[in-house]
Amino acid sequence: MTVYTLDDLISQLAHVADTYYNLKSIALAPYDYSMNTPQHPAPVLWVEILEYENISVDPSEHKISVSSQERHVKFPVYPTRNDSCITNCTYESIFKVYVNQDTITKIKTITIPFRLTSFYIDQLETLYVSCVTFDIQILFKNDINNGLIPITVAVDTTMSSCEEKNEHFVGEVLRQFVVLDIFVLLVVSTYTLLSVKSIITSASLTRQASKFFQTNYGHKLSWRQKLSLQNLWFYGVVFGNLLVVIGTIIKISIAFKIVLSINLEDITTIILGLAVFFQWCGLLRFLSYFDTYNILLLTLKLSIPSVLRFAVCAGVLYVAFLLLGWLILGPYHEKFTDLTITSECLFSLLNGDDMFATYKEMPTTPVAVWIFSKVYLYIFISLFIYVVLSVFIGLISDTYETLNEHWYSRSKGFLHEFALGGMARWKRKRRALR
Repeated sequence: MTVYTLDDLISQLAHVADTYYNLKSIALAPYDYSMNTPQHPAPVLWVEILEYENISVDPSEHKISVSSQERHVKFPVYPTRNDSCITNCTYESIFKVYVNQDTITKIKTITIPFRLTSFYIDQLETLYVSCVTFDIQILFKNDINNGLIPITVAVDTTMSSCEEKNEHFVGEVLRQFVVLDIFVLLVVSTYTLLSVKSIITSASLTRQASKFFQTNYGHKLSWRQKLSLQNLWFYGVVFGNLLVVIGTIIKISIAFKIVLSINLEDITTIILGLAVFFQWCGLLRFLSYFDTYNILLLTLKLSIPSVLRFAVCAGVLYVAFLLLGWLILGPYHEKFTDLTITSECLFSLLNGDDMFATYKEMPTTPVAVWIFSKVYLYIFISLFIYVVLSVFIGLISDTYETLNEHWYSRSKGFLHEFALGGMARWKRKRRALR
């Protein structure tokens, strides 16, 4: 969120204070303050301002004098009034004492930190109710004085065991979920060991085959031929199974309250999500046994080198447009304020999303920038949608058509000919070459 006027800034600051002191009556969840007593139901909200020690600005004469010294100003905002007010103070009047037309130029940042507590019920297992502490920091950033102040909210979450646990859920849920997790862990661990054994056996057979052809036929297998003797799907299976094992162990640890962290739960979710992804990708190996489906898998396999080479070239061009848009349009358009937002904007345009809004939000002044923005956006959209994406699709289509045309008459290599009993024919070809 961004504010553009002093009144909007004061209004947002007052909104933060009003929401803080009325949190219990308006929040959907049972939030509470970190330290509250019957005499003081909510801790005092403190506001911290970082500002220049001295600054003098004269826009009419184009003169500015800024001191390199900075100072911190910290003041409390009470529910009804503070020391600067006498009676019937509003939050707006409190903030206007420190944030006004005379001081806004000095201010670099305004920070409002506070702490809240709540509880968290595990939606998957519901074993215990965990207590959560939120360290919140609201930041109003005015360090470059460009006429707009972005507002950001940072939340640091800490979980801990509550003093009173609800033991009602433990028995039933433990049987339904934790036992299932342990069963999955045992099955996947066994499957992983069998897959590793298959990989070791395949590697041993590859070494024996390489030695056999080198000794008996004087033919040294290339690394591609050695790779064809191994089932690479097992490597993906092992990697996916390891993710399942790691994620399940962490999940069980969280269930038994060995570790408590919302961040760790997020990481566990990512690990298990990747595990599911690799497990489903592993099902593709069963489709490779059918020629009709195998040609699609080979299309992806053979087109990847060409697509990656072209992606490198397209990526360099994309970065060029990215830096150009960020450097020139950044001060004038909200979607080009930093590299991350600019990249997200360009990628959306690349997929035909949010085009009109991007054009519409561009200011008409200065005229040179407005004209540049039109030319820039038209060239980028036309080039990447009509050329780059078409070439990507063309590379994959060309590979598929080539495979489909020569699928049954293709040369399958030395190992395939040897397996079909064509070793004598291969020897005759070798003698002829000599």
